[in-house]
Amino acid sequence: MAQSPSACQLCEIDTNIEWKCYECDILFCNGCKIRIHSKLKISDSHHVLNIKTCTEEDSEIYKKAELKNKPCKKHKKQKCLFYCCKCNKMICASCLPESHSNHKFQEIEEAFDQKLTKIKSIREKTEKQFEVIGRDTETFEKFLSCVDESYNNEAFRILYKYSLLSEFINQKSSALINSLQDAKKEAGERISKEMGLLQESKQMLSHRTEKIDKTLTSFEPEKVFNILQEIKKVNLPTYNINVGTRLNFNSLLHQNSIPDLDFISQIETTRQQVSTKFNIVEKFVLDIQGKLAGVSICKNDHTMAWIYDDQSTLRKINFAKNGMKFVKEIQVQVQDISIDEEGILFILVKDSTEIKTLPKKKNMKTFLDMSPYYPISIHITKDDEIIVGLVKDKESKVVVLSKSGVKGRTFEITKGDKILFSYPCKIATNIKGHIWVLDCLPGTKGRVVIIEKDGRVKFITNANNPKEDFCPADITTTSTGHVIVLNSKYHKLYVFTEDGDYVSHEYLSSFKEHIYGENSEMIVSNIPKFPEDFNDLTKYSSFALCIDADSNGLLLVGSEKINTKFAKISTNLCLVKMETSKD
Repeated sequence: MAQSPSACQLCEIDTNIEWKCYECDILFCNGCKIRIHSKLKISDSHHVLNIKTCTEEDSEIYKKAELKNKPCKKHKKQKCLFYCCKCNKMICASCLPESHSNHKFQEIEEAFDQKLTKIKSIREKTEKQFEVIGRDTETFEKFLSCVDESYNNEAFRILYKYSLLSEFINQKSSALINSLQDAKKEAGERISKEMGLLQESKQMLSHRTEKIDKTLTSFEPEKVFNILQEIKKVNLPTYNINVGTRLNFNSLLHQNSIPDLDFISQIETTRQQVSTKFNIVEKFVLDIQGKLAGVSICKNDHTMAWIYDDQSTLRKINFAKNGMKFVKEIQVQVQDISIDEEGILFILVKDSTEIKTLPKKKNMKTFLDMSPYYPISIHITKDDEIIVGLVKDKESKVVVLSKSGVKGRTFEITKGDKILFSYPCKIATNIKGHIWVLDCLPGTKGRVVIIEKDGRVKFITNANNPKEDFCPADITTTSTGHVIVLNSKYHKLYVFTEDGDYVSHEYLSSFKEHIYGENSEMIVSNIPKFPEDFNDLTKYSSFALCIDADSNGLLLVGSEKINTKFAKISTNLCLVKMETSKD
């Protein structure tokens, strides 16, 4: 078919072409159809088609009408009357004796109808194939989901079972996880390969459908004959829909000659033999504005501590047995604090690049400027090393400084060149000298990063319940070697061994009788001790805010209590004794 004109072929002005006359073989606008073409007597029997609302039926009528007047390409003055089945050509009467005498042929209209019927049949089959493709796509996606689920379940089982042997797990479980990852990768690649063939088949079917649709709506009858040859030449790729039915990682544990660990059940780790119990020794009510944000016990005097709120006040308190009183008050917006063995307070000010110190009976002064980085967390070790968490834009790291401010080790990336921290918000060290960093991840979740003395790194991403969000907000270590982490979302204290193994946990709600008193109006009735769901915590009237521990095993827990009757919030400091025992 010749290229469509840009303007009406009658008035040669209007570009909004809407009609085509079969017999006149011209395109024209709606105005010329009414004013000119319809008024010609010769046009009474003409077939006029609206090209904008053309349907398959309209196109079929047009093609058949044009077929009757189709001139022979070889004998220009003659019309095509036959279709040569062997040569796949429309021919005239003169063509027969010249080059098609022994060929099978049909009348052109009969051949056209047969071809058109076959094309429509192919389109119906193609549409059904699309439905199968859709179902098979869902099947492949389920396979991939099953692979992920199987991987996660098996990885967790492997890590849990071999946690009994710390050295063995470092060697064997690492190899198993690598093998598991390889198996997962291989399974994913196999499924992805078959999905690639499926997508290729889908694209080819789309291309075929597009060609068929164009043929069915075109004005060229020869396309009806040509498209079948094109379809025959192209074979759809085949894919294996059952590729995922045999993918299973359950046998991996048995294929690696792993001994049965039941025989070592008598050497259960300390983590499983030790239980902990928290007892409140004393409670102090703080008359402060804002929320308590941090607490640090003085190492040289365990009756003294520094506390700060989320507003702009830093206070030194004395919590002797005869009560609690404020000793000193400074107006400053605190990010974090830590105290050295001599009682010197190190202060990080919000939105400042400086580390400041507050010696006894002196004014606050600048210790070190960490520009261009902003220090957000600080911890002084028993060896007087200063460990600082730093951030700048999206960059985060932890550095170790000497007492004179000389920079030592820096922790920023793992041995595999992966970023170690997102936002190192709190820091502590255990009795082995391992650095524990609370790393706040984007959103509400977080993790604990443990850096051992030899540089090895461990991660704690959950405590005892993988389904619970792990949201560490504060951390402290005890003289017994335990590490206590505060979960801000579930308001409970996790206890870990010095190596990072989970021991137990305690909800602050379990202290309610000590905090409120037996007959207090503050007590909410029918409160379960250990809620299963975070939504249950809306019933509680007590929330842990910050923690610190001294060398005598006493834990200072900052908390809030809410008077639901008078909508009043008050802040408490609870002196807690943590006791451990072997089961």
